[in-house]
Amino acid sequence: MALCQRFNGFLHMLLALSNITTTIGLLALVTSVVASGPLVAYSTRSEMMHLLRLICAITLNTWLGDMITAKTIGYAVAVREGVVTLWIAPYIATGIIRAFILPTWLGGTSVGFTSSGSLANDINERDAVHRAPFWPKRARHFFLDCHIWMHLAFFLLMIFGLARRIWAVFGPLSQEPSLSPGLMLWTPEFMDKLVVK
Repeated sequence: MALCQRFNGFLHMLLALSNITTTIGLLALVTSVVASGPLVAYSTRSEMMHLLRLICAITLNTWLGDMITAKTIGYAVAVREGVVTLWIAPYIATGIIRAFILPTWLGGTSVGFTSSGSLANDINERDAVHRAPFWPKRARHFFLDCHIWMHLAFFLLMIFGLARRIWAVFGPLSQEPSLSPGLMLWTPEFMDKLVVK
């Protein structure tokens, strides 16, 4: 193989490994929200301002990348590509870990490609006449075999964690009864109380 082909394969491998860190980030986000931990760790006000500027620059950079990609494939497809990358990361990370890290007695598999048309299943999804009913066969296949339970658990835990945070701020037992909802939450006094020491 030529040098460019080898370099391209190396970059593709690094990009595939980034799915593992993306999955760890998703798990850390859910854990932080449910445990009511700080979502952003900073020590001084100026550090928080630098973090806000950095996230704004990253957001603008992502938006510009989507706009450049949208010139060729359309904006909806370009935005969907980024979302798909985020939500498919657990599947790719699981495949990498099972193929390259885990031994066979812990669920590891050998690397190989199987075309989807050659996979045998009992739900007959491609046959409109003999297709299995949605409940319970196809629903079980989607939720358990296709691991949709991971996404459902993510959404439910995020909703639970966000509801707990909102209740802690606006509920009757909030620890800051003097602060009213709305813009008062972003006063310097309130922001200084959020500083992680």
